[in-house]
Amino acid sequence: MKDQIFNTPMDHVPPFSFNQNVADVFDDMINRSIPFYQEMQTMVIRLAQHYAQDNSTVYDLGCSTGHTFAQLIPHFNARPIDWIGIDNSQAMLDKAQNKWEMLPNQTIPTWRLDNLNEHSQFQNASLILTILTLQFIPIDSRIGLLSNMHNGLNKGGAVIMVEKIKGETPDTEQQFITLYHQYKSDRGYSELEIAQKRDALENVLVPLTLSENIEHLKQAGFSHIEPFFRWFNFAGLLAIK
Repeated sequence: MKDQIFNTPMDHVPPFSFNQNVADVFDDMINRSIPFYQEMQTMVIRLAQHYAQDNSTVYDLGCSTGHTFAQLIPHFNARPIDWIGIDNSQAMLDKAQNKWEMLPNQTIPTWRLDNLNEHSQFQNASLILTILTLQFIPIDSRIGLLSNMHNGLNKGGAVIMVEKIKGETPDTEQQFITLYHQYKSDRGYSELEIAQKRDALENVLVPLTLSENIEHLKQAGFSHIEPFFRWFNFAGLLAIK
């Protein structure tokens, strides 16, 4: 289904929520809203194949409709790995489950409904994916969550993280916002849709700069941090324990 959630004028734009309406159009929304999304996903999958290990757990935090696992799991041919997708939206998890029912002979992940915060725990992990997820978590919970991710990783395990980011200066931030809005316009979103979604995401999606994200990873215990993707105000980071 095509994303038309914000194409009608609203007197009051409610805060963005991953509800049923969003779940129904999420795959279209993310493909039209995230620059180089498929290319970025390909990079994530290739990195993930290196770090996901037998007899360990792979987590996808904020798994949404299960798109990343749907691309990743077939590369492992039913090897002994526990796949756990976590999301705080039941509507998203239902979509993920429905997607899996159309993928015959696939290893079935465990779908877990949970809010991610500084109390979340991870065990025996070789890989933790957080793709466009931390940006929706309160800033004061992020270092604690990252620390628990670090603690739950086996030695040599990794976090693969993609985030919307802010520019390092007000000038570059404004340039990146303008370029991003042009990107969305080029993909069929109207000025009204762009403006109303921006209002809906205010104080819901709170980005940090690239340097702030790297500093959070360092404070969480990661010493080897490598950027692997960048498009203006989107970035991917690989952090290895």
